Amino acid sequence: MWYLRLAAALVLPLLATPLAAPASAAVRPDAISRFSGTAKLAQLAADPDGSLVGADPTGDRVVRVAPGGDVTEVAGGATAGLDRPEGVAVGGDGTVYVSDARHRVARITPGGRLRIVAGNGSAGAAVPGPALASPLADPAGLAVDRDGNLYIADAGSILRVTPAGTLSVAATGAAGRGVAVDSAGNLFVPGPDCTIARITPSGTRGTYAGRGCGRPAPGRALDSRLGPAAYLSTDARDVLYVADAAAGTVAAIAPDGSLTLRGSRTSGRSAVATAAGAVFVGAPDGVHRIGPATPSAPRDLRVTPRDGALEVSFRAPLDPGTGPVTSYEVSLDGTQTWQPLTTAVAGDRLAGSVPDLRNGEQYAVVVWARNAAGPSPGSTILPAVPVAVLLPVTGADVVGLAGTGGLAVLVGSLLLAICRFWRH
Repeated sequence: MWYLRLAAALVLPLLATPLAAPASAAVRPDAISRFSGTAKLAQLAADPDGSLVGADPTGDRVVRVAPGGDVTEVAGGATAGLDRPEGVAVGGDGTVYVSDARHRVARITPGGRLRIVAGNGSAGAAVPGPALASPLADPAGLAVDRDGNLYIADAGSILRVTPAGTLSVAATGAAGRGVAVDSAGNLFVPGPDCTIARITPSGTRGTYAGRGCGRPAPGRALDSRLGPAAYLSTDARDVLYVADAAAGTVAAIAPDGSLTLRGSRTSGRSAVATAAGAVFVGAPDGVHRIGPATPSAPRDLRVTPRDGALEVSFRAPLDPGTGPVTSYEVSLDGTQTWQPLTTAVAGDRLAGSVPDLRNGEQYAVVVWARNAAGPSPGSTILPAVPVAVLLPVTGADVVGLAGTGGLAVLVGSLLLAICRFWRH
């Protein structure tokens, strides 16, 4: 009857409203692989889009390494005028900053435009004031905070350049060529005797990690020895990463002061973590990846009910693991059983359809990705209900409904559907 279809059309969209629930995440143990053959990069930085940016001093260029390992040039050649670039940092808007041997720091916009933001091209101690008018002694590692302030490790000093272009000295007495900043504005710099110092926004300085030179060990960061640090980085969770070239590992220091080790036999001076949690190390023979072999979970799942079907769309995993994603699968019962999902590119998303479903039945939809190593964790679980096609309602239908007692049937159908909604 048409009025039953009307009841379904009115109520079932309520049942299809996404109610996010976490999928059970599989354990993704670390694996170590050679991620890219781009060798002898100096500092590495993570872009919010999941790619890496690195300074290539031998090629006088800055490169981007995509999540799949493909390398493209961000800036370089005669037109860019970079000379042995060393430090790189990426702002929240994707802007890349790079230091080079001509005592300058440049900014590269997402559109590829390069402009000098600090240094007048002469060597010397920095002078507070306009950043473009100041000499720089030996600009090396870079970092950018959440407010867009740029930090430059420059021959033992840490310089701050505001978005307005004003330079000041944020700290002195740094040992090494690196600097990192967390979400609270705390600075981290290599200290003397293989330690890491933290400098608060108010200027208070203290030892954050390390009690002398040696091989790092898991546990309390202040109790562990460290190797001489070069470049430093922090991730979105404020974990500090210190590459230890001598020990061939990466020390990851959490905000609670605990230290864990990531990887082995990964000799390099720079380590950085992406949003998906994998750690990348700039090694002499290329970029090494330390992270799960399987992909990370598909992102931003959306489900649209159709007549006897559900349309799903999502964004690809940030991290493909140790190999490319080869397929996607969908579960309709919250990860209990899986079936292949054929997808097509739809803008920045992937989309597919699950046919031959029963209208009015609720499904728990979740998607995962596969590569040669196995499946990823599942995406968010979304409940959804296929909806029957609503046929046009004519004036005669309404008159007939009122004159035959069909209104009671319609109301009863609505109440029944609402009861089913609350039961789920």
